[in-house]
Order: sequence, then C-alpha cells, then structure tokens
Amino acid sequence: MPEPLFKVGELVGLVSKYYPHLNGQYHVSAIIYSGEVYLDKFTGDTLWKCTDNNPAAPAYLLDELEAAESDRTEYKWDESALRKIHKVSDYSFDQLLTSLKQPSKITSPA
Repeated sequence: MPEPLFKVGELVGLVSKYYPHLNGQYHVSAIIYSGEVYLDKFTGDTLWKCTDNNPAAPAYLLDELEAAESDRTEYKWDESALRKIHKVSDYSFDQLLTSLKQPSKITSPA
C-alpha cells in the first residue's frame, strides 16, 4: 500500500470539479484505505474506499466540511481533488531576486 500524500491534521486545498462551491482549505480528519469501513459521523451510513479510479490510493475525509445545513454528511475525497498548501516564504519576491543577484564569496575547501 503506497504512503498517503496527506496526513491526518494537515491543511489541504480542496479543488473539486463537481462541487466547486465546496472548494477551500480544510484539515484532513481521517484516511480511508481500500477495504476499510468508516461510519459517517452525521448519518451513521457506511463509507468505504471505492476502487474505481486507483484502488491503491486512499480516500480522505475533511474537517469543517458539510455540504449544506439540510444535508449533513461527510464526503470522501480522492487525492486528485486535494492540493498541498505550501508554507509562506520569509522573503518577498523582490527580496528573493535581490538576494540572487548579489555576488557570493567563493571559498576553497580547507
């Protein structure tokens, strides 16, 4: 079984083609692997990892994500719908370019 791309508790970006109104940043609350069973915390229904696209890739559940007030249910997401959220840099773009243009001192190994 391959290592999941995202960890529980990690902040990810959701980019859904079919539910664009849900796109945003969420935390991963659980990972469902193929063959595992998970109970929806709102409805009690069984969620499982379907094997349609990539049977080895896990499915992810996201915190803070509810479809609508009338439809309280958890959704499972494939890795293809999630994106890594990169840390903000300590330098602005201009500062980075300035530092790259500065000549550096070359030292010979001792």
